[in-house]
Amino acid sequence: MRATSLGAQREIRKLKERLNSEFEKKYLGAAKRILGIDIVRNRVKGELFSSQYGYLKKEVNRFRMSDSKMR
Repeated sequence: MRATSLGAQREIRKLKERLNSEFEKKYLGAAKRILGIDIVRNRVKGELFSSQYGYLKKEVNRFRMSDSKMR
């Protein structure tokens, strides 16, 4: 895993300050789901995974294909 440079961290901080001055916000913690995509993060290993399993399962059921066989 590569550390963020000090210059990049400074730019991120400046951007956050600008956004905070323009918009009301509330910190809700680390994201677990965005736009129907599940997010799993392991900070120790530096891993980030995303999954659309829930969406796919919903669509399969919607089209009544839950008993279908895959090729």
